[in-house]
Amino acid sequence: MNYLNLTDIKQNCRLDANFIEDDNLLEILGDSAEAFLEAHLNMSLDSIAADNGGELPKNLYHALLMLV
Repeated sequence: MNYLNLTDIKQNCRLDANFIEDDNLLEILGDSAEAFLEAHLNMSLDSIAADNGGELPKNLYHALLMLV
């Protein structure tokens, strides 16, 4: 995952931060969400972030969380 982080994913999914058994799955889902959004936008997230001071716009970050 280049933009999502495990802490935000767990908070969004209402998961206990100390429960680590599903961390690998959550990371796979995060990677998949980022790849899906890039394909849907037909644009790399890196280029979008570069145009926005190195960060994704909040609406795209939220979309990634929703995809997970």
